Amino acid sequence: MESFYNLDIKIENNILQVLNAKELELEVSDGYHTFTELYDHRIALFLFSISLLKRLKSELRIWYANSEEDGWYIVGIDVERGKKTISYHLPISTKEYLDKWNVEYLDKLPPFDGCDSKCNLKRIMELL
Repeated sequence: MESFYNLDIKIENNILQVLNAKELELEVSDGYHTFTELYDHRIALFLFSISLLKRLKSELRIWYANSEEDGWYIVGIDVERGKKTISYHLPISTKEYLDKWNVEYLDKLPPFDGCDSKCNLKRIMELL
């Protein structure tokens, strides 16, 4: 009979093999779209929203700043100047669009207002 210790090592090694296997790509799907596709569409739609808002609602302040996570910006749309912000993480690869639309770059992030994803969704719906 195998000891629990040896079994734990085998399980750990199997997990590491799966995590390190570059040829193994697991994509969660609903049968129509993968998680990656949906996330890419979400990023594109947020960028599209920024481009429209820059043209249609010039009074809105839109900004971006480096995130604490490498490779990401936090983009904010102040819907009530300094009081309510819709924020979203965008990959650094989107910088060319933010610059093209003259989105304000901030050296440091504004204070977090405590808005979670449900709160963000409500604020987005209020803009409609």
